[in-house]
Amino acid sequence: MTARSSAGFSGARPAEPLFADKDAFTQAIEPLLPALWTRAQHEHAYRRALGDFGDGAVSVEDLLAETLVQAWRHRHHKPAALSLEAWLTGLLHRVAERIARAERRYYAHLGPSLEAPVPPPPVYDDDEEFWEWYQPDEVLHWEDVLPDEGARDAETLMVPDEVRRLPAADRALWALLGVHRLSIEETAIILGRPPQEIAARWQRLRGPRA
Repeated sequence: MTARSSAGFSGARPAEPLFADKDAFTQAIEPLLPALWTRAQHEHAYRRALGDFGDGAVSVEDLLAETLVQAWRHRHHKPAALSLEAWLTGLLHRVAERIARAERRYYAHLGPSLEAPVPPPPVYDDDEEFWEWYQPDEVLHWEDVLPDEGARDAETLMVPDEVRRLPAADRALWALLGVHRLSIEETAIILGRPPQEIAARWQRLRGPRA
């Protein structure tokens, strides 16, 4: 894996090793689950609005679960300058993008001929070692971490038509800044670009809305 594709995010200085064991990881992640669930809802709604996720392609639960797998796998590579929630949000976005690419490849194979053999469904990463021990307390269920009614409704997430026509790099910028409400500095670290460039691109994308 290249430095740019690493969960450490493109050359950013890593923090001191975190989550040396499962207990430390679980204790750090569990307080963030309500916020992460909401972010996963928003990312999922954003991808559906863009046409990246078809009906039943991937659920919000799948998206969040795979993000936690990747967080465990890359737990020693969180940049020092990113909060844990911002780092997990960046991972969430990358997981969604990887799944979207897998979906596009899958359906591209279906297009040429209805008589061609059906390709296997897209395979998403899994980590059996992770799930062997990541068993939160039995009283913790997804419904327990859902945001309250005052939270922003992911199903009503509005994606302007012009965003659908943007290049992939600009759609990523819109997701991190517009959907997830990260800061310019956090987005710059996640995307591996200078903050000044991110700020200028965001200003251009927002246009008259700014």
